[in-house]
Amino acid sequence: MVAGKADPEMPKRMYIHPDSPATGEHWMAKGANFHKLKLTNNISDKQGYTILNSMHKYQPRLHIVRCAEIMNLPYSTFRTFVFKETEFIAVTAYQNEKVTQLKIDHNPFAKGFRDAGAGKREKKRLLQNHAREPQVSPRSSSAHPSEDASEDDDPLPKKVRE
Repeated sequence: MVAGKADPEMPKRMYIHPDSPATGEHWMAKGANFHKLKLTNNISDKQGYTILNSMHKYQPRLHIVRCAEIMNLPYSTFRTFVFKETEFIAVTAYQNEKVTQLKIDHNPFAKGFRDAGAGKREKKRLLQNHAREPQVSPRSSSAHPSEDASEDDDPLPKKVRE
């Protein structure tokens, strides 16, 4: 069997939360979000972003480390947590326009998906597809019940829907 070359292994970079190190009391009161974690597929990245291969599956892991100083991190006691629901496949393009729009609306770094950043051909395709789509809201009351949009047809989680 003949196959192409494998993708190069990405450098292993651990994201250290900007609030770290902090006490357990801090984490319990404030919680933790990862809005500042930046992902890229650029293997030449010099910014310290987490590098991913497109079309590869990833499983984020959360490490809680007990340490007095960040310099002692490699020698510290730690606990690792994996949340199965956070598993994802890295992609560079979406087949579903609703997912594309969700990314545009919620990701300020989605330059390639915005009108200003997209190429002319892609802009034209998006405009044509948008013009062909019926403009029906998910909660519409149409003349016939079979024409109502089903919640099962909507790929967005219920928390994201308006």
